[in-house]
Formats: sequence, C-alpha cells, structure tokens
Amino acid sequence: MQHYGYWLLAGWLCMGVIAYAQEQKSEDYVGAVTAYLQQETGKAPQPQEIVDALNRLVIGILKKGDYRTGDTVAEQTYQFAEKVLGPDHPNTLTSVNNLGASYQAQGRYREAEPLFQRALAASEKVLGPDHPDTLTSFNNLAALYQAQGRYGEAESLYQRALVGREKALGPDHRDTLGTINNLASLYRVQGRYGEAELHYRRALTGYEKVPDPEHSDILPIVNNLAELYRTQGRYEEAEPLYQRALAAREKTLGPNHPATLTIVNNLTLLYHVQGRYGEAEPLYQRALAASENVRGPNHPATLTSVNNLAALYDSQGRYMEAEPLYQRVLATFEKVLGPEHPDTLRAQLNYTFTLANLKQPKRALQMLQRMEPHLLELAALQLRHTRQESVRRLFLRSQTQAEFQDVVLTLALSHPELDYFDLAAKVMLRWKQIQGEEEAFLARLVRRRSEKDTEIRELAKQIADLRRDLSHLANLPEPNADLQRKKLNELEAKEIRLARISHEFERHLQVRGANVGDVRQRLPRDSGALLELRLYFPVDFKTKKLDEPHWAALLLPSVGEISLYDLGPAVQAKELAQKLRETHAHADAAALYNYLFGTLDDKLKRYDPLYIAPDGFLSLLAFAELVTPDGRYWIQRQTLRQVSTGRHLISSENRDSIRLKGLLAFGEVDYERFSSDVEPIVLKEKRVQTEQSPSDAKRALRQGINQ
Repeated sequence: MQHYGYWLLAGWLCMGVIAYAQEQKSEDYVGAVTAYLQQETGKAPQPQEIVDALNRLVIGILKKGDYRTGDTVAEQTYQFAEKVLGPDHPNTLTSVNNLGASYQAQGRYREAEPLFQRALAASEKVLGPDHPDTLTSFNNLAALYQAQGRYGEAESLYQRALVGREKALGPDHRDTLGTINNLASLYRVQGRYGEAELHYRRALTGYEKVPDPEHSDILPIVNNLAELYRTQGRYEEAEPLYQRALAAREKTLGPNHPATLTIVNNLTLLYHVQGRYGEAEPLYQRALAASENVRGPNHPATLTSVNNLAALYDSQGRYMEAEPLYQRVLATFEKVLGPEHPDTLRAQLNYTFTLANLKQPKRALQMLQRMEPHLLELAALQLRHTRQESVRRLFLRSQTQAEFQDVVLTLALSHPELDYFDLAAKVMLRWKQIQGEEEAFLARLVRRRSEKDTEIRELAKQIADLRRDLSHLANLPEPNADLQRKKLNELEAKEIRLARISHEFERHLQVRGANVGDVRQRLPRDSGALLELRLYFPVDFKTKKLDEPHWAALLLPSVGEISLYDLGPAVQAKELAQKLRETHAHADAAALYNYLFGTLDDKLKRYDPLYIAPDGFLSLLAFAELVTPDGRYWIQRQTLRQVSTGRHLISSENRDSIRLKGLLAFGEVDYERFSSDVEPIVLKEKRVQTEQSPSDAKRALRQGINQ
C-alpha cells in the first residue's frame, strides 16, 4: 500500500475489518475496508489503495483458515478491482491470483485453473516475464497442477519460477525458498527422494536465517521433511519433526486450524504404518471431525482423513467398517478431483483390497476394470509432459502404477475365469507397451529426419552406440555396475537433448490402447499364439505385502481360450539363465526351459509360429537356444518369433517380426524392475497432506492433498 505504508499488516487489517463488518452486520467487505481505511487515516482512500487493502485482507483470512469468508472477500475484491482499475491492472491481477488461491484452498481446482492461467498470461504481457508478480503466477499455477496430479507440467513451471526468483530476488529470499520447498514436495511425490531432501534442506537452511517469530515459513518444511522420512521408512527421524511442527502449530494457530490438522493427519499416518493402531485411531477421528467442521465434508483434505481411517480399519481386519468409508471417498473424489487424479485412483485400489478381503472378487474385478482406462490416461499425461527419461521410468514403476498391475495379475491367477484373464491380458499388453512407446516414437522420428538434420543424425548415432555398449555390458560374465550406470546417464542425456530439439516428440507422444481381439487378428489363423511374459510381485491382500518377484505368462492363441500362469519365482530363473549364459550346455538349456515352460509344454507345442514377448532380464535370453523335453532345440521344434510386446503385432511398422536366428542383442532393458535380493515390502495405501510455503500474498497457501 504505497500511500499508507506497510504498517497496515494483513493480520491487523484482517482483525479490524472483520470486527467492523460484524458491527455493521454486513458482508459488504469492499464497503467495510473503505470505511475502515477512512476511519484510520482521516481521508477517503483511492481505489487502488482499497484494492490493495482488500488483497491483504484475503491473505489474512486464508491464513487463519477461514476459507468460506476468504472466498467471499476474494470474489468481491476481484469484481471491484476489475471495475475500478481494469482487467490488466497489477492489483487486479493480484486479486485474480488470490481468488484462485481461495478456490484451490477449498479443493475447487477446476475453477482455480482459468484464474491462474489468466493471471500468468496478463502478468507476462503487462509486467514482463521476469517480474516478481509474474514469477508468483508461475509458482501458483505449478502448485495447482501438482494438486491435480499433473506433475510434468508442474515441474517445468516450478523450475521457471525458481530460476526467475533466484535471479530477481536472490537465492535466500523467502519467495525463492518457498518455491524450493514446493519443488521438493513435487520430487517427493514422484519418488525422487534424494532430490527432495536436498531441496528441503536448502529451504530449511535459508529460512533459518530469516527472522520469523511464529516460524510460519519453517514449519511447513519441517512437516514435509518428516513426510519424506516417513515415506522412506525413516520413522525415528520423522516422529520428532512431526511433534515439533504439531506443537508449534497448535500454539500459534490452534488445534483446529487446517495447517494443524494436516500435521495431525501425517503424524497419525506414521503411527499407522508403525502398527500403533491404538494411538492412530483417536487421532484419525479427531482430524476427520475437525476437518469436516472447518473445511467441509467434501473437501479433498477431509476425504483424505476418511480414506486414512478406512485404511486403518482395513489394516485391523475391520473390513465392514472400512467399506462405507471408501465408498464415501470415491463418490466425492471422482466429482471433485476427477477419475484420472492420483488420489482417486489410489482410493480405488485401496477399496479393491477391502473387497478382496470381504470375499467379493467380482466387485474387486469391476473396480480394477473401472480404474484401468483412467490409470492409462494418467500415465499418458505424465509421459507427455515429463521430459527426463529417468523420471518417466520412475513414474511407470511408481506405487499405484506397479501395484495395480500386480493386483490384477494376483487376482486373475487366484480366480482362473475368463473375465479375470481378459483384464490381465489387457493390462499386460497395454502397460508393457507404455514403457517402450516413447522410445519407439523417437526412433521413428530419427529415421524420418536424420538425413535433413545434422544434429539429429549425430545424436542418433551416439544413442545407437550407447545402446550397443549397454547390451554388451549386460552380457558380460561379471557386469561392471559403475560403467553401466555411467553409460545409462550418458544415454539419458542424449535422449533428453534429442527430445528437446523436436517439437514433434512433444506433440505426438501418446499411449494407445490394445485389446485381445486386435492382437488375435494379427496372429496366423488356427496355428499361431502369443506368449507374453511379465515380471510381477504377488500380493497378499490381508497383509498388504508383496512377495518375491515371479514370472507370469499369458498364452493368447489366435482362436480358443486365453490362459494365464504363474511360472514361479524369478530369482531361480535368473540363476539358471546366468548358468546357461556361462556354459551354453545342452543340459542347462533344458533345465531353464523346464523351469519356465515345463508345465506349459503340452500347450506351447501346438502353436506354430509362437510369438514370444519377454520382459526384464528374459529380454536378454536366446529362446532359440533352449531345449524342449524331446531333446531338440526349441527353434527346431517350431517357428519362434520375438516381439517386445504383443502390442507390436498391431502396428503396421512392426507387423513383420523377426525369426529367431543367430545372435540376438537387446537394449533399453529395465534392469531396475528386478533385483535378485528383493525383500517383501509393505503396500503404502494412505494419503498424505503436504504444506506449501505461504511466503507472499499471491501464492497458493497450501495443497489439500499431495502424494
């Protein structure tokens, strides 16, 4: 406020105006602010001063957690500012940002998005791309995209805001540190824990240098760092941080403030995963009751508490109590967040566990069928907007993505019926294709343009050389892990560069669906079949734990019934494959065939040709070298053709697959998906609430749910 000075702080103004409005029994906050300013200064305020004071009032109210009043004031401010100052005035744009922040705080993401987009576009035009207010708009829109699960889009905006703020404001400015905290939270929900911790600690160190008696900037980071530790299983480090943040929040904001309830929820999650159910339940009940009262029954954070309480009941075997809670969560999540939102999909997967434990496998199957197209769409969104290859791969191995596939296969193998097999087949065909979709598109792009573009041609050659090197390294008797890691890093850098110089990659990357009928049409009629192999982790629905990795095999003939098999633990198969690679002995080739396919041999020998789509380290296996029970090499008994996935049979480019002859070399194998020393892990089914840093009047104050 240029004419009145900065003595009119948001808190002081908030208390004064609210008191004045209550005395007048009016909800005309524009009039209340105008009268309050005139009373305090003895002169009529100018329109710009009124709007400035109203914007500060909105922030003061939202920081108090009074979202309903904040919404009313924000809407009145925006309407008044646009009328008296015009749509592109900086103070009007601030009011647009604040209205978006108010909607976001209430979980009204669809209404917030056009406001943030408008504020950003106008700020870039009026103030310039590097103005602090423009950078705030970048940060706000990024925070909204993160809340919507649009992580790739969020990261690029956060990075833009961070670079601009470091340059314009300095590396230790509160706004810069706020963006660092928000970026760290994005990395955490993506599973990029090392990057997240570095950013959290940088933000924490910076804030410790800034005078802040109420610790309003530090406490969100303390909570978020505790969340990171909990997610990593570092429980002893997490608990004292939660306790510190909770005690400070209760003292400064009170026990029922939304920021306090966020920490209560997160501390309770810690107790839950530690099996401290007696301590967790009353805290869940407290957080839920208070959130319903403060935020409302349909707010995403309230539904997070409902979901967490349901998960606690499920962990205790109280399935009948958990079911109605999950039903409530899903009914509202789909409306408020949308069917593709990560939180909606996570809640659906949680409910699937409950249905399985209630001995209702058909309903569990229906829930998984309902999830599948929406989860595929989420994957397409993330792959389309995430540039770093390692992050795309990490997303595809993320909790919900990987567990969904494991749950589908486990359910189908325990209920060998057509409906279950159909979904398993669809998942094996579609999801395996996702992992190679972007690389296939990139290869086609290189072939199409390599003669016209020198840089693309050179990058293509370098990428081909690196892939050949990786294939060679993987087949050494004693692989050099450090050298493999170095080559992988080089490959990633080259692929990222190639993607960045081609706008076509960004425009055309998409995930296509495949179904059983499409694949069958490409198989030779009456005689052909597809053998799709998949590494998966069998799920224990009661304990929520994953078993050691197994191989699953889908046998899809051109005519006849689909069949699905568990081929046994992957560790033994890897040991046998390693031995065969060392000896190339006839007996070892027979032993590996018998281990993997012995129980299927009577069926497999019926089909000629047989298309084999391997997974994981089996992509390095020379199937032609395996020996069947009759003593012949497999390639001698029937025609074998290898494809990356059955999905490739549909593509016209890949319709003619290659007969297995001679030496085969495979690159781009996802080595990280399999490890010979994998331990059973607990499925994490709860929701997390993360605080964003509220460092200025135009930043979204906090995300309702963040995972």
